[in-house]
Amino acid sequence: PLAVARRACLGCHAPGTADDRGAGFVLFADDEGKAFARLPARDKRRTADRVAAGTMPPKPARLSAGDKAALSEFL
Repeated sequence: PLAVARRACLGCHAPGTADDRGAGFVLFADDEGKAFARLPARDKRRTADRVAAGTMPPKPARLSAGDKAALSEFL
């Protein structure tokens, strides 16, 4: 799941970019995406819902069914 998230989410949801590009939501523990940040259950659930609905990541970086399944392991 980390490799999928790094590829699809790191540009907007790392600590150094989240305020400007990711609506303040931090998914990673560091700017390199070496690990996920600790997320409350509420944030995991909300993120899983957005991934499942196809609204995250935004176009053009859509996730395949396999990528969604991999992320659901973490979320």
